[in-house]
Amino acid sequence: MHIIQRMLLTTKFCPNIPKGFRISNVKIIEDRLYFVATYVETKFLWVRTNGNLYLIKEGSVRKARVASISGSALGAGFWVDANDKYVVVAYFLTNEEGKKKNGLCVFTSEYLIKIACKSLDKTPENVKIEGRTTYVKFRDGSIRAYKIIAP
Repeated sequence: MHIIQRMLLTTKFCPNIPKGFRISNVKIIEDRLYFVATYVETKFLWVRTNGNLYLIKEGSVRKARVASISGSALGAGFWVDANDKYVVVAYFLTNEEGKKKNGLCVFTSEYLIKIACKSLDKTPENVKIEGRTTYVKFRDGSIRAYKIIAP
């Protein structure tokens, strides 16, 4: 808990995120704090809901886009896990038109470089990474394993 307090006191938390954002599933590993912020972005003729992954480390902030969906999300969930090499995010987004997105994304843990994303046919409920294997638990109780094939 002390590390979170120090990060909050020394870091501009969630820079440049519009009001009304929601933070999903915070993951702390040593001196790194990972989380996804979900927010609605509006322009003149369109609305989009975004989910961005953030890394706070030693007073600096990095971010990467995980997923977005047109319109306002009626439902959104993001789950984060990480190890010393990778950050994995399982997610679902549902908008007011009934459009749905379920997915799994893999990023490098140090710089949040997106390695890959995969669409999922079911709605995730949690994610866990062990080495190069990612386990996704789905709402129906099933669990699937995915191997990360990257340097």
